[in-house]
Amino acid sequence: MYKFEEKVLAGLRKCTADKLSEYKFGIAVSGGADSVALLNALVNILSPLNVKLYVITVNHNIRPEEETAGDAAFVLELCKNLERNGKKLEAELVELEKGLVFSYAKERQSGVEEAARTLRYEAFENFIENHKLDYLCLAHNKNDQLETLLMRYLSGASVEALGGIRAVRGKYIRPMLDIERSEIEEYLKILNCSYRTDKTNFDAQYLRNKIRLKLVPFLNENFSGWASSILNAGERYRLDGEYIEEALQAFPLEKTEGGVQISLEAFLKLPAALKSRVLIKAFNLAGQTKRIPQAFLNDVINSLSLSDTFRFKKIYGQMEIECQKSSLFIKKYDKSETDLEFFVIIENTGIYELPFGSLCVFNKEGTEGGKISALISNNDLKSELEVSLPVIVRSIRPDDEIETADRKMKKITDILNDWKVPSTDKMFLPVFQELEGKEQKITGLLGAFLGYKDWIVKV
Repeated sequence: MYKFEEKVLAGLRKCTADKLSEYKFGIAVSGGADSVALLNALVNILSPLNVKLYVITVNHNIRPEEETAGDAAFVLELCKNLERNGKKLEAELVELEKGLVFSYAKERQSGVEEAARTLRYEAFENFIENHKLDYLCLAHNKNDQLETLLMRYLSGASVEALGGIRAVRGKYIRPMLDIERSEIEEYLKILNCSYRTDKTNFDAQYLRNKIRLKLVPFLNENFSGWASSILNAGERYRLDGEYIEEALQAFPLEKTEGGVQISLEAFLKLPAALKSRVLIKAFNLAGQTKRIPQAFLNDVINSLSLSDTFRFKKIYGQMEIECQKSSLFIKKYDKSETDLEFFVIIENTGIYELPFGSLCVFNKEGTEGGKISALISNNDLKSELEVSLPVIVRSIRPDDEIETADRKMKKITDILNDWKVPSTDKMFLPVFQELEGKEQKITGLLGAFLGYKDWIVKV
């Protein structure tokens, strides 16, 4: 047995147990060096134990056909060659319909890579179920772990995420997390085994590739021992994250017919570190698929700490959170309801459905530097202002102030009284607030689309 295979075997036992012959194993193979090396190592380890290895390869159909179909064909041919050499395995190709990944990304308002990953894991889940597998092996290695940790540090990830890639998560195991990429390449050279190379791996527009191609070489050259420090920190974060996850699992969330209910008394007793996480968990349980911005979570928590009556309603995207007396309720947003607060962070151009109507955020043609405009139309009436993304669009609060022409501050409630805005309309007038910067100033109060005025702070 090669030294590389001994390390894979050690990783396999670390993820499972010593009696490998009692389990059904699968492996996901893309055709790249990592998964091809793991495939060869696993069949050499398991076949002598009379254990069949189940192989899945997924064609996402997001790259040119000769590349993506070529990867799939390569994997299937490799598996056939291994079978001819007496290895026990069974290979399956899952081919995603052309255009599916792109349409899924558009529907979920996510990136193509994220959409491809979600659909890939759906295929993995079906594969595990169909073959009654105990474990599906994935080919992440030590270099992947380092890149992932750097990505998450730079993205401001949570403590749980800063733990990095888990060796075991449910039925997914990663027996190569202690193996470096150089060892993988050396093993394939010994076997004289070829592999496929994804051209997008050299596109520095992707964050992971930028880290691999630019940041890691810089760190290697200038910061001796950085990799060990990052990995050790990741291990400490992993332990912290496990503790937090246990606390979250212990916190009661009640799934109701309409959404999710949280005991307000129990929620207010939580330490600050858990409040945001409980809200995220509740939103996800209620059907939220996109990331909830921390600014919105902070707004909810601050509203609870400042309120004497504990009654409010806020929306983010397609979700709504309502506080009533002794409970928090999270559910899908019902556009027919009124008397609510709204809060949304606009990060990209597009059309956003909010209680006051449709907000169109677009690049204005013919303006220097491609300025961003936000437009609300209502029959022949409209409100428009220039914004810098990201920007917060939310309902008015009693203590809101906005800058006047002489650079003084004026309460927005006084402005609404001057405009003679009835209470039935006040809830639908949005303010635009800077997201970046210490002060997060309100830069606009829009009302012309309802027949009042717009108050826009001039820079």
